[in-house]
Amino acid sequence: MIVTRRSILGAGSSLAALGLLAACGGSGGSGAAPAGKAEGKPGDKPAKADEKATDPTVNAVQKKDADEAKLKDRLQRRKTEEDAERAKVVAATKGQPMSEALRQEMTRHARRIARLERIKAVATDAKDNATVQRATKLIELENTRHDKFTSNADSKDEKAGAK
Repeated sequence: MIVTRRSILGAGSSLAALGLLAACGGSGGSGAAPAGKAEGKPGDKPAKADEKATDPTVNAVQKKDADEAKLKDRLQRRKTEEDAERAKVVAATKGQPMSEALRQEMTRHARRIARLERIKAVATDAKDNATVQRATKLIELENTRHDKFTSNADSKDEKAGAK
């Protein structure tokens, strides 16, 4: 029986061994190709320096003043909305702890309104009046649904307390 290198290493391993030989410079002449690529790279670097002027991260840093105004506006709007919701919750619960169903409804309502407001803002920026009108209508429907739920939850709590 004759033992060959292929029978010992297997077909896949022999290909890997040949790849290692080529990487070490044993055969294949691949040693000259990386050197040629390295010479072409210094010409590319000045182009990348020019791209930094139009880099979005640099532009974002320069637009900091507009972002601060938006942030203040958003925080003020959030505070007024929270105060309005807090008053509704206090009126609905009448000083009692919030039920689990009401807590889940508040979370559901907040998420839905946030999504619809975001859709409306994006549509406004894109000047898509049809989508703005649809989002406004859906916000009204969601607020109506939420008000109905909270008024019904109030009457359900009274019935549960009477039993």
